[in-house]
Amino acid sequence: MPQASFSLGGNTVTFSRSPSRPACSLGKIHPREETAAAVPVVYDPLATEDLQTLNLRLTTAERALLEFFFLNVARGMSLAFTYTDIAGVARTARFNQAQLSPKERAYDSHSVEVALRIGS
Repeated sequence: MPQASFSLGGNTVTFSRSPSRPACSLGKIHPREETAAAVPVVYDPLATEDLQTLNLRLTTAERALLEFFFLNVARGMSLAFTYTDIAGVARTARFNQAQLSPKERAYDSHSVEVALRIGS
């Protein structure tokens, strides 16, 4: 059975437990941005992105790997990475949150909610 994972540039975090069924919403996101020269950035009006929230249950080692991946590899919300879901489908994604907030549930058991923006 495939396992969920994040990977970028040879760094991979594979989760031993499947994420709980994620909440999904398909919405149109139209950020308002401009370049350094104050030129507006225009996005495709029909482009959509899938916003998913993964509820992960992690071991202490997986938590450390996820935090390292978030801070040093994906650099928070900066870089896109490959998200492979439990069905084995690989898609490009970014974190959609500024920080992770893992909670310790028991010895060697943590939970964290991870918000992803999955590109179309």
